[in-house]
Amino acid sequence: MEVESPLIDMLDLFRMCIEAKDMNLIVKMANEDYAPILKKDNEIYKKIDAVCENVFGQGIAPVNPMQAMM
Repeated sequence: MEVESPLIDMLDLFRMCIEAKDMNLIVKMANEDYAPILKKDNEIYKKIDAVCENVFGQGIAPVNPMQAMM
């Protein structure tokens, strides 16, 4: 019997987004849809961010508007 887990679902979607090269959906998932799950363990968020840096050349963390201005 398979146990459903929001984290496992998120990782499956994350993998599919990487294959489809859909960075925008990954950012939305990490910062909106699955944010409550990722807040429980910030290390998972950091790992997803690192993978996105390696694959897409940019991370998933929202850009601070003040930093963007500088």
